[in-house]
Amino acid sequence: MAYFQIDESFNWIYSGRHYGHLNLFVAFYSDSSKKYSFELTKRESLVHILFGYLLLVFAFANLYQFIYMIDKKSFNEEMNIINSFYFSIITSATIGYGDITPKTYLSKLLVSCEVISSLGYAVFFLASLPEFTKKLQKS
Repeated sequence: MAYFQIDESFNWIYSGRHYGHLNLFVAFYSDSSKKYSFELTKRESLVHILFGYLLLVFAFANLYQFIYMIDKKSFNEEMNIINSFYFSIITSATIGYGDITPKTYLSKLLVSCEVISSLGYAVFFLASLPEFTKKLQKS
């Protein structure tokens, strides 16, 4: 397995081997005379990706409510808690039923940002699955 460390001068050091592009690493520095590092497993990495996706949906749902509070004409329906989460989930999944639509430039820009971000997450997640399943089959 691969891991990163930080040395005494706060330089990143790469050690070990890299298996796939899903390895997520977190390193920290606490004492000037020691090196500390730890690695997330593939399963923990997938869980973090999924929680990141849910956080993305939650953040955009709150932004939709905030924009609606500023300008009531930004969406064609009232953006209460249920509608904003519903719209964020439907938008992030690129389903787009059309029952709630953005009407102003700011709301359209925000919806476009969510679609691009969600597609980026989906591409990263789907590209990581073959490496993860290969590891599961070996063990």
